[in-house]
Amino acid sequence: MKTITFILQSKGGVGKSAFAYLLANKYKEKTDLLVVDMDNETNTASNQLKFMSPLTHNLIDTGTKTIDRSSFDTFFENFIHSDKFASALCDLGATTSEQFVVFLKENGDEIIKELVNMGIRVQICCVIAGQNAFPASSEYCRELFQYLSNADVTKFIIKNNYYEFTQEQTEALQQLSELTNSKIQEFNIVPGNVPGTLKEVHALMEEGIALENAKTFTKIRLKSSMDSIFIEC
Repeated sequence: MKTITFILQSKGGVGKSAFAYLLANKYKEKTDLLVVDMDNETNTASNQLKFMSPLTHNLIDTGTKTIDRSSFDTFFENFIHSDKFASALCDLGATTSEQFVVFLKENGDEIIKELVNMGIRVQICCVIAGQNAFPASSEYCRELFQYLSNADVTKFIIKNNYYEFTQEQTEALQQLSELTNSKIQEFNIVPGNVPGTLKEVHALMEEGIALENAKTFTKIRLKSSMDSIFIEC
């Protein structure tokens, strides 16, 4: 069975790129995994995930600033008929994530359902951060999952524990999970937020270098972060 995993969030600064980086490192040795940069604005994945030789596939029409459906169709067709790739990890930027919801509203969910009917496993990962980022990031996930309620997709709430969650936010997140029939995947790219390790990981991300090239103790700390991820690509 082929798998397409989308990582989304229209709110910036919640750790979406950090999660994509961690997930790509976890499955770095998977030769049939295609990493796709769908961020028209910053092409973050193309820069931070160089070690995975990502494909750039811009979805936003520069004229209308909306998702170009024919571009989406082309991506799906190429992936479905590819003999080389069994999985695709798609990183969507803020604007593309925002327009993805619009795409679903305008019957794009029928495309997603057709993929499922064709035997494609579709996974939707929505990243949420605590503190001041919680209201906007959680509301985006609620709306996103609302328009996928009739599609047999696997939905994940990606809880970024780098940002502290209040008790009220944690309870609201659990309610959102139950309401949308989604699973909560917790992560923190550096357990304990060790300053030196964070600095090194950020430097590796900026250069698009895999974690296998990190210092010994950084690799030890990051291994526990990768091991805690149960999402399969």
